Amino acid sequence: MAKRGARATAKRKARIKRSRQQQNPGSKLVRRRKLKKRMRNKKHSRG
Repeated sequence: MAKRGARATAKRKARIKRSRQQQNPGSKLVRRRKLKKRMRNKKHSRG
């Protein structure tokens, strides 16, 4: 197996970190996702 580049390793580690953080609500990532969802909903709502 060929040696992986540093970028590949960093990406993989980041992905693992992200998936690990998704479990705790109130982490930055979850909050950002909720915010995005809210923005998406806002677009379609008609007052």
